[in-house]
Amino acid sequence: MEATRKKAVVFDDFNFHLLKVDSEDLMYDLITCRKSFEYRRNDREFAEGDVLCLVYWNGLQFTNSYVFKVVDYIHYGGHYGVPIEYCIMAISEFRRYGLGLSNDELVDHLILNYYDATHPIPEQ
Repeated sequence: MEATRKKAVVFDDFNFHLLKVDSEDLMYDLITCRKSFEYRRNDREFAEGDVLCLVYWNGLQFTNSYVFKVVDYIHYGGHYGVPIEYCIMAISEFRRYGLGLSNDELVDHLILNYYDATHPIPEQ
């Protein structure tokens, strides 16, 4: 049974979305800022200003490869050939100040709070 997803984890007035990245090449492009957009199913009510925590998923578990991006602009589906249930998000580096957690602690917090306690949490 798959864990139930939450819409977002709210922390310090930011809406964080934990998203899996299942390609090493795409993860590299995200980390190096070569990739500045995300095309995703809009099943989480994405909004401008939300923070995406993109974590590399190797097919079995989350890895220690991750990056935080802020959503600068959203093109919602239903126009210009984008299916209604999808969106294209323009993203840029998330610069966070004073959140009180290191990046590793924040990723752990998001993963732990993203899945219902009744379902297994993927190993780190």
